[in-house]
Amino acid sequence: MEVLKKINLASFFILPVVLVLKDSIIAPFIAVFILSTLPYFSRPTFQRSHFPVYFLILLYVLYLIGLFPSENMHYGLKDIETKMSFLLFPVVFIFSYKKIPKVSASWAKYGLIFGVSVSIIISILRAFLCTLDFGEYCYRSDNFGFNMHGTYLTSLCLLAVVFVLEKKAENDWMKYFKAIFVLAVLVECYFVKSLSAYLVIFLLAFLYFVYWTIETRRKKLLFIFPILVIGAIFVANTLPAVKKEVNNTVVKLSDFLTDNEKFLRQNSNVNESNTVRLVTYSLSSKLIKEHPFGVGTGDVKDELMEAYIENDFYKYAQLRYNSHNTFLQTGISIGWAGIIALLFVLVIPFFTKYVLQRKTLFFFLLIVFISSLFESFLERQVGIILLSFFLITLFISFKQESSIQKK
Repeated sequence: MEVLKKINLASFFILPVVLVLKDSIIAPFIAVFILSTLPYFSRPTFQRSHFPVYFLILLYVLYLIGLFPSENMHYGLKDIETKMSFLLFPVVFIFSYKKIPKVSASWAKYGLIFGVSVSIIISILRAFLCTLDFGEYCYRSDNFGFNMHGTYLTSLCLLAVVFVLEKKAENDWMKYFKAIFVLAVLVECYFVKSLSAYLVIFLLAFLYFVYWTIETRRKKLLFIFPILVIGAIFVANTLPAVKKEVNNTVVKLSDFLTDNEKFLRQNSNVNESNTVRLVTYSLSSKLIKEHPFGVGTGDVKDELMEAYIENDFYKYAQLRYNSHNTFLQTGISIGWAGIIALLFVLVIPFFTKYVLQRKTLFFFLLIVFISSLFESFLERQVGIILLSFFLITLFISFKQESSIQKK
């Protein structure tokens, strides 16, 4: 039993490392994690504050139910397998919560910080070596970052920043590490050129400022908040990559809102990221209106491809684009029931005292929520594990604090 407990502690560290560096091989590590948690199993524990975990299980059950009306069972079963972490991690959490030590959560955070550090070092070294032969091409968003889509990579990086800033700087070495790590992540996010990452950085910076003024009882400093916002906008406007991305988004959104149908007709062959999102959002919304109970877990991609073809977006069908929005993708698949379950995981917690009092949990949910608005974040294994594993990890990290408050 003691050996299994040590393996479990190591698993908390290793899982995030593998998730960042090579998520395609993570399945056996999840299996080891679950088996090594068995010594901590006891009577299941349910607490009101943990409701996002329970709604993850409900979300998985809805995907299972969505298999019945599906015609494409091959894709449906594959999707069920991919999303299995929505079930496995919450069930393990429910049965092991009473006995699993709080230190396990700390090792999970260290694992993510380590994995992200290695990822950034490799990304920068690859880009530098590539520059010797191909020049600035190596720093393009589709080349920088060696192992996954930019939205997932920046989400992992920014969550690691939240964990780093959470730790108190007890000496100069820790202060230097914090500063270097945050700077390195900002460099990574800049070259990856993810608009969702820019938005998350902006929100995290100012929410940290708000939390800091409240915690240090310097609420008068909140009056300079508007000045800081204007300053941040000015600074962002001087960075070419950020300025270009924001301006392009504003122009496309303006055209879309002016005349939705005209925008769709004029952009049937346009593959630019903002255009893709506006088109997929529009067509996905129509599918949800037509199928309020969903088209079925296995048929979501087929229905989307048909919608693209019917509206002359043949290139989108060829590239098999998803909805680029987690809520819309979920709605097409399992209907409004799925959207509501997802809201209880990613949105409703923001209105609870429990989450508002724990800024690490608040920022974690914020990162996943913003990322989910711009990508079908929970359609890939890395997003699913990021949400389910770190959600239970953070609840474990607050365990002793909760028990003290109850007393």
